[in-house]
Parts: sequence; structure tokens; C-alpha cells
Amino acid sequence: MSNIGTTGRIPLWLVGTVVGTLAITLLAVFFYGSYGASVQPWLAV
Repeated sequence: MSNIGTTGRIPLWLVGTVVGTLAITLLAVFFYGSYGASVQPWLAV
């Protein structure tokens, strides 16, 4: 892991990893919520 090009900032690969993980998590929650609500209505609170 080399920090070439990062002058005191957060490395771009770290930002990409965090943003990507958050995006995938949000998508998974929405998909699970819509699927769960259609199969088990009590999940839709």
C-alpha cells in the first residue's frame, strides 16, 4: 500500500471502499425490505 499522490488526504481507494460498501448495504436493505414486506407483511413496520 503506497500513499503516492495523497498529500495529507484520505486515500482514494479507502474512500471508494467505504462509499461502495455503504451503497451496497443500502441497496441490500431496500431489496430485503421490499422482498420481506411482500412475503411477510409484518416486516413492513
